[in-house]
Amino acid sequence: MTATSPQPSAVRSGVLIVDIVQSTALYEELGNVEARRRVGACLESLGQVATGRGGQVIKSMGDGLLCRFLTSDGAADAAVGMCEVAGRQNLEVRVGLHYGEVIEDGGDIFGDAVNTASRVADVANPGEVLITKDFRDTLPAFMRGLVRPVQPVSVKGKREPLELFAVLRDSSTGTMVVTNRPAARAENAALEITYRGQSVRLDRDRSAVTIGRDPDNDLVVASDWTSRRHVRIYHRMSKFMLVDQSANGTYVVFDGQAKLYVHREETVLLRSGRIHLGADPDGQEGEPVHFALKT
Repeated sequence: MTATSPQPSAVRSGVLIVDIVQSTALYEELGNVEARRRVGACLESLGQVATGRGGQVIKSMGDGLLCRFLTSDGAADAAVGMCEVAGRQNLEVRVGLHYGEVIEDGGDIFGDAVNTASRVADVANPGEVLITKDFRDTLPAFMRGLVRPVQPVSVKGKREPLELFAVLRDSSTGTMVVTNRPAARAENAALEITYRGQSVRLDRDRSAVTIGRDPDNDLVVASDWTSRRHVRIYHRMSKFMLVDQSANGTYVVFDGQAKLYVHREETVLLRSGRIHLGADPDGQEGEPVHFALKT
């Protein structure tokens, strides 16, 4: 009697694809031996992150990895951890995540879910984690609050643009960061900003406000930590951007999330939260500036 080979099985899984950015330039700069050593060490570290979060490294693909997870929260946590690990090795990665049915065969996985995760990784920015709507919808409720929509992207092999979300993480805490991608449009968006009885509203009729110590600012915050013109908040393409112009930097705390430090750079203001001018909110005395997005 001839033994029959087991039939390939189908299972729904989280699929993660991570690629090291600009590896070709690394080979040109360092030479084959040293570049391969660095890339190999990074891939080993990325694989350890995946297995440490309950994932399985399916295979290495050039300068990247294909990983499978039974839970989407483990996959998302691993993706953020991979960005941090690569950064500590002075490298950057891009990560794509999708949740769907895969075919298991001979220790490998196949199917549209793998192809979709690959397309998502291809369009991610360096240091960015992008996920599909199917993946987002499987996340626990508290984790769905740690992603934000980006513009849908048309990719090869898909008739309709992919609805994508960026995972927010902080380089210092591993929790959140705001990417430079445009958020989904909110045509009638407005931003309410308040501080000790002062209030301003940004919308189509008012495109920018300044906050700082000088009396000619739109909101005046007089403290030892606040610069004369500390931050500027402006309306761009239905987004509200905060630009730090200060000596001490600005902390933004989105409701229910970790603090984000901004210094001489800009970030998107999401939903609602607090702005702490110049001092760490964990030790700052006094009232912060509050903001809330209205749509």
